[in-house]
Amino acid sequence: MGEVMARILIIDDDKDWLLMVTRLLEIAGHIPLPYLKPQSLLDEVERNMPDLIITDIMMPGVSGSAIYGKLREKGHSQVPVIVCSSTRLKVKNDDLLLFHCSKQDAPSMLTEVVKTALKAATGSDAPSQDQVTPNG
Repeated sequence: MGEVMARILIIDDDKDWLLMVTRLLEIAGHIPLPYLKPQSLLDEVERNMPDLIITDIMMPGVSGSAIYGKLREKGHSQVPVIVCSSTRLKVKNDDLLLFHCSKQDAPSMLTEVVKTALKAATGSDAPSQDQVTPNG
């Protein structure tokens, strides 16, 4: 069975990294929606709900932590979030749709974390704790 193509919103202030992740997701058959400026992101999410969000934590203007908090506050708890940063997001360990992938590991690991996050969101083949651990 072929993989389902997902619309994946990517937020990062590093243009080179954003382009690399965009290309990785295109190669994997997904539709990447890259954003360099996180300030307008929440409005875009409201208008055009993605299947998955990948965000950095430390960005000028709006942090990845603030984006994550606003999404969950607005009731978007069904959208998985992958924090792709060298810093972990500090939240309660009860969000099973929050994942972490370090930027150093992203080229080799990101597509696997994306698959796991999308499966967790749909409830199909939920990941085991030894595959990808939700961020805590």
